[in-house]
Amino acid sequence: MIRRAVLLAVLGLLALAGLALPAYAATGAGAGADGGTGTGAQIRHFEQSPGGLSMLVTVPADAQVDLAHVAVTIAGRQTSSTAQAGSSGTVRRVAILVMDTSRSMSGARFAAAQSAAAAFVAAVPKDVYLGIVTFGGTVRTALAPTQDRGRATSTLDHLALSGGTLLYDGVQAALDDAGEQGQRSLLVLSDGADTRSTASLSQAAEAVLQDKALLNVVALDPSGPVSPALQQLARAGAGSVVPAGTTALTRALTDQAGALTRQVAVVAAIPAGITQGTVTLTLPTVGGGTLTTSAYDNDLQPPPPAPVVARSTGWVPPSWALYPAVGAVALGLFVLLVSLIPRRAPSGAEALVTSYTERTGAAPSGAPGSAAASGTGRGLPRVEAQQVLSSARTAAADLLQRNATVEARIARALDGAGSDLKPAEWLLVHVVVAVGATLLGLLLGRGGVLVALLFLAAGVVGPWLFLRVRRGRRRKRFAEALPDTLQLMAGSLSAGLSLAQTVDTVVREGWSRSPGSSAGRWSRPGSGSTWRTRWRASPTGSRARTSAGS
Repeated sequence: MIRRAVLLAVLGLLALAGLALPAYAATGAGAGADGGTGTGAQIRHFEQSPGGLSMLVTVPADAQVDLAHVAVTIAGRQTSSTAQAGSSGTVRRVAILVMDTSRSMSGARFAAAQSAAAAFVAAVPKDVYLGIVTFGGTVRTALAPTQDRGRATSTLDHLALSGGTLLYDGVQAALDDAGEQGQRSLLVLSDGADTRSTASLSQAAEAVLQDKALLNVVALDPSGPVSPALQQLARAGAGSVVPAGTTALTRALTDQAGALTRQVAVVAAIPAGITQGTVTLTLPTVGGGTLTTSAYDNDLQPPPPAPVVARSTGWVPPSWALYPAVGAVALGLFVLLVSLIPRRAPSGAEALVTSYTERTGAAPSGAPGSAAASGTGRGLPRVEAQQVLSSARTAAADLLQRNATVEARIARALDGAGSDLKPAEWLLVHVVVAVGATLLGLLLGRGGVLVALLFLAAGVVGPWLFLRVRRGRRRKRFAEALPDTLQLMAGSLSAGLSLAQTVDTVVREGWSRSPGSSAGRWSRPGSGSTWRTRWRASPTGSRARTSAGS
């Protein structure tokens, strides 16, 4: 029974360990930071988005990669890819110096550490965000990640020592400062073991493993054996422990900076339908050699399926057809607008002949275009543009009759502007202007809805602004002519003319001198009625008409 229980416990632990393995895992020995393997090159960082992979590959110091011929295969299928220098900024890179500032570092050792760290700062590529975390009796973020190398150098010059060695807490603080995006590298400089951190060694190592951060250790006490705690942290970060005395310290740190300089950024597309498999990179070198590295990922994110666009089987007009179509509609609207402008109505016999002609389509006998002259017959009715316009006016008038408030408002605006249009005619003109402005907006904006809406707003508001401007000008002319008009009335009354004769004289004299002046409109209060005098030009001269309105 005891043996069976032990066996079940072991199997349970193995199952839990399998669930805890990351999706991106090594395919053999020599794993890199994220599980890459290969000959001479290592995948140090691996991140993906739907449909694509971004990787950072570290190559040997003596290798010069031919970036134009880097190839990537995923699950045995060749895929499109691009390769650039790691310093191109394709992938964000963060490096944190985790420095031991305990009192055991005092003297020449700490001075050598500061000098070596300054050399590291100078050698790190400019695209890398560099931060500094110190641990002694306390843990402090001396410098948040930045690309300002001057601030980093100044920070190193002002570091101070304190009692205690909070190594594990310092590693966790560095992980927090490194963030969650891109490649995160930690370089730990220490000469001893932890003394009194809040976190344990296993917790610090687990945090490094979970964050997939690179961690390398430079041990500052090469005389004795390397601390097992430093070795465990380096294994968790897929790094190594480099023992270095004060003389070799600068070279050790510049070598770490050189690894960042030699990185190659590779971006590859994930083929459709592939959700797991081995990612293999082939990096040819300028000298004729080839570097390879690979890693396995069981959670690839292929690109989403492309939307299916339904193709029309009918005739599709070309894009340039929009312009003549809009132009033709605009021309038709212009002709309709011109037709709506009221014309002088014929009088007398001329009016009778015109009315008869419009009803029957006949012309006087022998006249050009008459039925007798053309031989087309007499008395045959025909549909003309004037009849269509008359029907449109009638429809607009019926619409306004249902809303007396709108009709009264339009009538007041037209009367104030001195327009001869009727409310129904004005409504048709307004609609034509609005539609025409919208079509013009579509034409100028190449079919853009926003431009069309702006022109539509201008077409709706513009006619009202036009009436307001005309009313203002009319009032100005009235005010300018008012003194002369009053003087003329006073002279007429002094000469013995009656009020009616005086008004008639003012109207005739004022119109003949200045058509549209103040002589054309008079009103006087009395008995709840308003007297108005209007004039219209006739073929024989000026004619006045007086009417009363409440």
